[in-house]
Amino acid sequence: MGIFTEIKEEKLADFLAKNYRLGHFYRSAGIQSGSQNTNYWLRTDMGEFVFTLFEGDQSVDDIEAVNAYTDFLNDYNIRVPRVMRSLDGARVTKMDGKPVILSRFIHGFGLNPRNISEQYCKTVGYSLAILHETAKSYDQKLSSFYDKKNWTSILAKAQQSENYPKGQYWLRIIEEDAPKLVSEWPSDVDMINIHGDLFPDNVLFIDDMLTGIIDFNFASYDNPIYDLSIALLAWSFDETNEFLLERFMTFVLAYAHESPFWLSRNYRHLPFFLKAAAMRFCLSRLHDFCMKRHRTDKAPLDPALMVDRYKFLRDNGDDLFSKILKEITRP
Repeated sequence: MGIFTEIKEEKLADFLAKNYRLGHFYRSAGIQSGSQNTNYWLRTDMGEFVFTLFEGDQSVDDIEAVNAYTDFLNDYNIRVPRVMRSLDGARVTKMDGKPVILSRFIHGFGLNPRNISEQYCKTVGYSLAILHETAKSYDQKLSSFYDKKNWTSILAKAQQSENYPKGQYWLRIIEEDAPKLVSEWPSDVDMINIHGDLFPDNVLFIDDMLTGIIDFNFASYDNPIYDLSIALLAWSFDETNEFLLERFMTFVLAYAHESPFWLSRNYRHLPFFLKAAAMRFCLSRLHDFCMKRHRTDKAPLDPALMVDRYKFLRDNGDDLFSKILKEITRP
């Protein structure tokens, strides 16, 4: 979310009238949070919507595939945005050559590390387990730019950039460990379409009630414990980047008690996937820094912060796993 491209209200109203059947257009407002695409809230006779203009190199086919998946989840009462069809029945249209989707607005507020409680962690852990249970019935495999198969090329592309931050202490960790993790990726695991980016700003709440899970742009076909690990990476550190064991344990135990994927060959790989989850965001932050994939009025997300999380999870993953097993097996 965010505003990369300023769109005049008259232009937006005209675009909607030509491509959708939404009734009278009333007003719109830019959504400022986030860092990947341009988003506007808008209201018409038919309600409230989010207009998303894709600013990256996503193809129409990839965007279509992701939104077909979220429509499937919506049909099974998972609280995700419903994508609106255009006049010709398409989920994806274009404005000035860039892909566009229009989705139903979900009321609620994203969280930040300062206001995350253990109750929020419990709710999201449970909800992720339900999402995974539903996803196993979907038979179309999604792919993402940050799939592990692309890690080597992402790193190589960053290294070729004139913005590559040579001399930083954390670069060597990424350069050495990313290829190693790809080569060690577990193969004897279950596979589903995962969310892939379940950070606190992608989960909406009203008070203690979860109202929506949003932003499936990085959904891909991978192991559900990898998805759990991405969420643990996001929810278990505070605004000073300090690890909070209580959040971590609450989240993972809520998930484990509800998910059949916790067992069935998967749970023992948690220490590995904790490292892999952190490395995935080390690479994405490095890539965005080198390619200047951020708004001019916002600083790029710091790769060093995520490398510090990677080091912590690499060094403490086995101990954390032991704590989880001890808690689960407690009489």
